[in-house]
Amino acid sequence: MKKRLRIANFLKRVAREVKPLIRILQIINLINQIMEHLDLSIIRDFFTVKWVNHIAIAGATCAVWKPELVPLAVLGSTAPDWLEWVLQAMGRRVRHRTVTHYAASWLFGLGFGVFVWDYHHALTAFAAGGLSHVFCDSLTVQGVPLGWWSDRRFHLFGGRFRTGQSGEYWFSGAIVLACMARRKDSYVSG
Repeated sequence: MKKRLRIANFLKRVAREVKPLIRILQIINLINQIMEHLDLSIIRDFFTVKWVNHIAIAGATCAVWKPELVPLAVLGSTAPDWLEWVLQAMGRRVRHRTVTHYAASWLFGLGFGVFVWDYHHALTAFAAGGLSHVFCDSLTVQGVPLGWWSDRRFHLFGGRFRTGQSGEYWFSGAIVLACMARRKDSYVSG
């Protein structure tokens, strides 16, 4: 009887932790349907191919640490791309994977949030999401700039992934599964 109760409690906790990720996927699906209806295929392709994996990785890794901060981590995981749009709307010409993708800037934001000041870990979650985006982009052939001081780009593990190909999805799926396994371990031990 105790074992059944423990299993039931475990399943309730897992369901509670997975709900934010399910909501995020539902929002992505809704946005895709709207874009399909409006025939904005270029924007839809950009959103679904590039952002789904960033969102999944940031959401899963943040759920291991602090589940209540998943929305901020997800917002941060897409920030390097939507910040480009914001800068362009303000009249500044920005190429993709340049100013907003500096690994040093996101590391600085994360360090500031961890070691200096952070209101309820909000900055840390946002910066961790942005850093996960930059990390994932550094796995691609195009790579990312390390900082403003260099035009050279760096690639982790040889930059073997191409955006939108199956390797990207396998990689993000493996990270999500590892995070789910980690959450399961914390349920069993906690």
